[in-house]
Amino acid sequence: MASVTISLPDKDAKLGCGFESSCRVVTKVQPGGLAHQHQVAPGFILISINGHDCDAMADISEIKEKLKERPVTLLLEPPRDQEAEPVEPVEPENRSHQEPPEPVPVPEAQGPQGPQGPQGPQ
Repeated sequence: MASVTISLPDKDAKLGCGFESSCRVVTKVQPGGLAHQHQVAPGFILISINGHDCDAMADISEIKEKLKERPVTLLLEPPRDQEAEPVEPVEPENRSHQEPPEPVPVPEAQGPQGPQGPQGPQ
């Protein structure tokens, strides 16, 4: 999943998610909130607020104050482990030039009296 941009135009707009107190990681998402509508999930990382890089902000209290501003635009990214890795296409093997596989030995069937050969019981 790619980055998500959410805009809150006025005081009535609610983001609908909570962050860890010591960093910018989303810890909860309210069903029906803007974050939920934009498919934000716990683990997403707040990257910027109104174009200002959150890494450059002094501490969580500065981030909290900026989150109260309206209008406000947030950029969030999914955690690294949730991003889809590109998959390389795999070419089908050309089997026309391959050796046939080795036959696998099958054990003889055993009845109550022991092994049965082609001539019957011995």
